Amino acid sequence: MEHAEHLLVLDAGGGGGRCHIFSARGDLVASAYRPWEFFIPPEVPFGGSEFDPVLFWEILGQVSREALAGAAIDPSSIKGIGVTSFRDGFVLLDRQDAELYCGTNQDARGLVYAGQVAEMFPRLKEITGRVSLGLDAAARLLWFRDNKPALLEKAGKLLMVSDWIVFRLTGEYSTDPSNASSSLLFDINSRDWSREIASALEVERLLPPCLNGGQVAGRLTDAAARHLGLPAGIPVSAGIGDSQAGTMACGCFEHGETAAIIGTTAPVQMVVQEPVADPSQRTWLGSHVLPGRWVLESNAGPAGSVYSWYCDHLSKVETEAARQTGKDLYQMVEQLAEEEAPGFILAFLGPWIADMSTLPLPVRHAILAPATGAAPSITGPRLARGIMENIAFALAGNLKQLEEITGLQVGELKACGGMTRSRLMVRILSAATGRPVVVPRVREACSLGAAITASLAGGVYSSLEAAAAEMIRLEEPCLDREAAEEYRELFQQWLELQEKLPELA
Repeated sequence: MEHAEHLLVLDAGGGGGRCHIFSARGDLVASAYRPWEFFIPPEVPFGGSEFDPVLFWEILGQVSREALAGAAIDPSSIKGIGVTSFRDGFVLLDRQDAELYCGTNQDARGLVYAGQVAEMFPRLKEITGRVSLGLDAAARLLWFRDNKPALLEKAGKLLMVSDWIVFRLTGEYSTDPSNASSSLLFDINSRDWSREIASALEVERLLPPCLNGGQVAGRLTDAAARHLGLPAGIPVSAGIGDSQAGTMACGCFEHGETAAIIGTTAPVQMVVQEPVADPSQRTWLGSHVLPGRWVLESNAGPAGSVYSWYCDHLSKVETEAARQTGKDLYQMVEQLAEEEAPGFILAFLGPWIADMSTLPLPVRHAILAPATGAAPSITGPRLARGIMENIAFALAGNLKQLEEITGLQVGELKACGGMTRSRLMVRILSAATGRPVVVPRVREACSLGAAITASLAGGVYSSLEAAAAEMIRLEEPCLDREAAEEYRELFQQWLELQEKLPELA
C-alpha cells in the first residue's frame, strides 16, 4: 500500500450533498458540502416529499470537484469510491433508466397503506425486522398501484438512494442489505429481497441484485468521471445506509457494541450476532454492513435538526454577536450554554424514546422551566442547554430500551455525527447515560464508514475488519462521574414528565 492512495466518498444527506476525501489510513484530507432541498409534489400536497435528481446529481459533481481541488492531490490516487445516503428513500427508473419518482425519507404518501401492509403480511416483522409506518417502499408502492398505476407500469428498476447514486456512477444496478433493509421489501434473515413480499406486491422485476458493502458494484463510467473530475474506471463499492455506516465507523462490529449517530436524527444501534425478536415492536432490526451481523435500532428521531433550528432561528443575540466578531455561531452558543446549570429547563422538543409500532402521535413537545419551581427566567443559553439535555435524555432512554430487549449491558457507548463536534454535548450524553462515551476522531463517521467499503472495493484492504483496524481511531472515553450523579435524578424527572405530557397537553 502506497502512502499516496486515497478514497473518495459521496454522501447524500437530508440537507445536502457532501464529498469527503480520505487517505488510505482514514485521515480526512478534504471535504465539500452544498445544500439541497426536497420539494412537495403537487399531486401529494399532504405528506409528499421528493427530490430533483438533476439537482442532486449536479451537486454531487460540484462537491466532488471542489473536494478534489481542496485536497490538491492527483485524481489518479483515488483507488476506490464509496457511497452512502439517507435510508428509506428510493428511486423508480423507467425501462430506459430515466427517473420516474425520487422519494425522500420523509415521503409519507403511503401513510394510509401502513395497515394494509400489515394485513397483507402477518409475518412482516419476522421477515423485515420492521412494521410499516407508511414511509417505507412497500406502503408507497401500494399508493402508486392505486393512484399512479401507469407510472408503476413504466417502472423498470427500484433503487434505494445510495443505489441510485451508484447506478449514476457505474451504469450498474445493485443494492446492499444495510439500506435495502429499510424498504420492507427485504428479508433480513437471508440478507436478500423477500420473494414473498415482492411477489405479492408484483415488484420482483424491479429489484436489483444484492451485494455487500465493499463489493465492487461497477467501475466509474467515462461520463460520470468527467462529471466528478476523476479518471474513468475507478472501482465503486455497493452503496450503504448512513446510520450503519456510522455504526461501523465507530468500530462497532461485535455483539452488544452500541453507537448513537447524533446527526439530523439520532438512531441508537446495537450490534447483535443474530436477529433479535422484540415483542413490543418498539424497535427496528436491520442489517449491519458486515455479513453475519445485524443492528437493533431504537431511534430518537429529530436531534441535530432541532438544535440547528434553535441556533439558526432563535439565538438572535448570539447570531448578531457571532456576525460582529466573526466567531462560529455554534461554538458561541455552546460556550454560553456550558456556563448554565444542568436541568434548569427540561425541554421536550423533537427527540423521544422510540416506539416504532405506531407513528409518534400525539407529539410530546413542551418546554418546562424552571424545572425547580423557581421564578421563570428562560434565556437563550438555558434553552440551548435544555435542548442538548433533551437529546441526551432521549438517547439514554433509547439505550435503556435496547438493553431491556436484549438483556445486554452496554459498558461503553460510541457516538458520532455532527452533534458530537460539541464537547458539551458529549459530556452531557455521558452524564445522562452514566457511562463512558467514545467518539471517533473523524467526526464525519458516516462517510468514513463508506470510505472503509471503498478501500475494500479498491483493493487497498482485504476485508472490512482489516480496513477498520487501520482507518478507525477513537478518542479517549469521556466520563464525568460527579455530573452523572446529578443527571441520574434529572433523567428520572425527564422520564416521568415525558409520560405525563399528553395529559398536560
